[in-house]
Amino acid sequence: MKIVVLDDGNRGNFNQAVGIAERIPSAEIEVITIPSVRVLPRLTLILAANLASLLSLSCIRFLLKSLVFHPLLNPQCPKPCLVISAGGRLAPINLLLSRAFLADSIQVLWPDLIRLSLFDLIVIPEHDLWRHRRVVPTPNMVVIKGATNRIRPSGLMNQAPTALDGRGRIYPTRIAVLIGGNDKNYLISKDWAQKLATCLAEIAENLPAEVYITTSRRTPKEVEQVLRERLGDSPRFHLVLYRETKANPVAEFLAKANLILTTEDSINMVSESASSGRRT
Repeated sequence: MKIVVLDDGNRGNFNQAVGIAERIPSAEIEVITIPSVRVLPRLTLILAANLASLLSLSCIRFLLKSLVFHPLLNPQCPKPCLVISAGGRLAPINLLLSRAFLADSIQVLWPDLIRLSLFDLIVIPEHDLWRHRRVVPTPNMVVIKGATNRIRPSGLMNQAPTALDGRGRIYPTRIAVLIGGNDKNYLISKDWAQKLATCLAEIAENLPAEVYITTSRRTPKEVEQVLRERLGDSPRFHLVLYRETKANPVAEFLAKANLILTTEDSINMVSESASSGRRT
């Protein structure tokens, strides 16, 4: 079963979409990277998506080739059975692609300015629904707690810790620290980072413990600088900071850890931690 997952570069949204695809038996997953679309073409896509049932297939394919070209639109390419996307920016492209391929569509997160009933299935995390309290749930809507993700306890192979204590033993406690960033309800400041670094250093010394720390694209630069300056030279700490690497080591860190600390601002990080089966 061929499944197309759309990716616009938003790591959190992509993980939610591909997390669903990976749980479908016999899935053959192809990821399509969608470039940034300007305002006028985006409005055109939204209008076309709402009218997709009235548009001919040739018209839809012409719009997609003109505004979001991809080799998959070549008639000789195998067609998918399902298109999955997450986030409002990809919702109109999902609808048009699924219509062009005569495939089913799954949308994760709220599709702004597009009717919910147009999707075959729409997955809405409960926290995303809070912004739309007056909306009446539709038969094709599934409301979930947390966020879909790629983490499964069975998929987290226990990876060997990379540091030893002063007696040449593996640290019995291994802590993964997942740090999000600022939003309208949450603030991560330089002072907060200083306090966190002090607490983690004391914990690592007293337990003793090995600590794996990663940040996200929303983590302030000054917070990453504090963590690097305060903890970067210690062999007990392993830092993968977003601005330095753009890497996503969450799955690897969760596999190594037996205790997880995560900031409350990121539903994605909290959901991944909960899905790991580790103490959180």
